[in-house]
Amino acid sequence: GLPNDTLETLKETLDFALSLNIDYAKFAITVPLPGTLLFKEWDAAGIIKTKDWNKYNFASSPRDLYEHPGLNWKDIDYYYRHAHRSFYLRPSFVMRRFRNSFKNGALIEDIKSMLQVKWF
Repeated sequence: GLPNDTLETLKETLDFALSLNIDYAKFAITVPLPGTLLFKEWDAAGIIKTKDWNKYNFASSPRDLYEHPGLNWKDIDYYYRHAHRSFYLRPSFVMRRFRNSFKNGALIEDIKSMLQVKWF
């Protein structure tokens, strides 16, 4: 969630992504990296919870870094997972991906990759 996001804007963003005829979408949770304007604003507002720079990376959850000003972590986590499932498990996407994988000879590799993702 971006600073001004609400449950409604998260839903609108997902609906917009689903309306596009695209093969891939990137859904991410905001990480207010040190040195950015967002970090400075949230730090001044008392939203930043830690300045342990080792935690500011894209491999770990940002939930230990800050409290979102308008959303709770339960909703952020839900929409993050829901967006990926809704986009990548659409029948049209799965069938298009299956056809392309079959044509490119990458069907087995793509099935293995899909099975490794934690969808739920």
